[in-house]
Amino acid sequence: MNQCELKCSVPNHNLMIQFVCFNDSCSEFRLACFECFQNGRHSAHPKDLKQMPDLLEYLKMQRDEQNQKMDEIIEIQETVNRKLEEYKQSIKYKFTIPTHKLQEINPTKINDVLTSSIKFKSGDILQHQSLHQMAETFIKSLDDSMQELNLNEEDKQNIQEAILQQSSRDLQTSRISFKPFQFKLIDSINEEEWCNSISFNKQSQIMIAGCRDGVIKIFEFKQGKISRLSQNREHTDYVRCIQFMKKTNSFISASDDKTIIVWNIDEIGLSEVKQKLIEHQGGINSLLINMNEDLIISGSDDKSIKFWMKQNFWSCQQTLNIHDASIRSMSLNYSSNQLISCAQNETVINVSQKQSNNMWILVQKIQQEGYRLCYIKDNIITVQPRNQKTMFVFKFNQSNNQFNLEQEVQNLNGQNCRCFFPQQFIKQKQLLVNKNGNYINLIRIKQNGEFILEQSIQFENSDIYGAITDDGEYLVTWDTYTNKLQVFQYQE
Repeated sequence: MNQCELKCSVPNHNLMIQFVCFNDSCSEFRLACFECFQNGRHSAHPKDLKQMPDLLEYLKMQRDEQNQKMDEIIEIQETVNRKLEEYKQSIKYKFTIPTHKLQEINPTKINDVLTSSIKFKSGDILQHQSLHQMAETFIKSLDDSMQELNLNEEDKQNIQEAILQQSSRDLQTSRISFKPFQFKLIDSINEEEWCNSISFNKQSQIMIAGCRDGVIKIFEFKQGKISRLSQNREHTDYVRCIQFMKKTNSFISASDDKTIIVWNIDEIGLSEVKQKLIEHQGGINSLLINMNEDLIISGSDDKSIKFWMKQNFWSCQQTLNIHDASIRSMSLNYSSNQLISCAQNETVINVSQKQSNNMWILVQKIQQEGYRLCYIKDNIITVQPRNQKTMFVFKFNQSNNQFNLEQEVQNLNGQNCRCFFPQQFIKQKQLLVNKNGNYINLIRIKQNGEFILEQSIQFENSDIYGAITDDGEYLVTWDTYTNKLQVFQYQE
């Protein structure tokens, strides 16, 4: 929608609306024609008048801001739900002894449970009072925020109807059994530059590719069609990792030149350097950013993992040296408080936990080789070793606070592999993208938790790089055999 033509609502004004008032204290009707302006309407603040096309841009910006707020609310909701469930399960595990297993339990365990239970009971009233007070404060804060929205009765009725409709949709979604699918090739463009990494912005309208010789290429991406916009060359070596931020018009890139760059990007694909992060002593192979976009985590050939926090600018807050070889893959959980990592030729997956002081410590070594890692949920991770047909699924066990092997998933592989195409999980489609050798394996996770290989896309060699859009609708790859960016579309 590029134009909006509305007739002025003032009697005897036969002109089209031309101006929109954005003054925050104005009490007059905000839409005005030229005759309104001549009659003195909004004459006190002419600088706050904009043309009608600016209204369309403003509404688009407002929609994007509201979508961002909705995403933030969903993240808060999911985090609170997870913490409440964790608290419930902790109480259940800590203070419950099944009576039918009493004879089988070590007396020391019974003694510990009794001691903890008695001590907990003495503070139980204060504990629950504190929880209720926090809940009441939180609810009151939400009520106050809703009061500021000045909702009328019609608005409130529409909101209640929307809540009922959403509840109905959620119930139907919980019963949905996903249909079989295929990703089908729908388009491709020649690209001679070696594309090591690919990422999309939140709307999947802009795609960026990190290439050799420090080049970053920026493309427009519309309904599966790729067109070139611009490129830059600030890095001096292969750009191995690239990640779009979802809350701002920014992205981050990391290279064999040992640097991380934070970029700003505008609507037409022009980019500029915002900050360079220079601490690593080796090339960077893995790059993550948390949900709040105030923490960057980087893994390097120098065997270290670095945590970069943002205040006024980005700075390295901690270096974790828990591997003896080049970092190959990392994944951050949805709560952004646990990290899994693996290194070249090592036979362990390291699990690191964020502490109350924001420092990270190693809490578990999973005895398993890894090459690609991914959190499916906070308590479920997937591990793909190099050049193996088996992908391993580990689940967190509350009883021993450890990840234990849950299931093995067979998928296709090849004779060689590189680590620069990370696993990606698309929650709304329960779909895991797992590059392995010269195959891209597309794995569905069923409602019962079973992992099913739905499709394997075969390539002529193992030098394949790519990414899937956040909604799971498009998969874009680049490989050294075709020298093409290829677009695959999800079809049920």
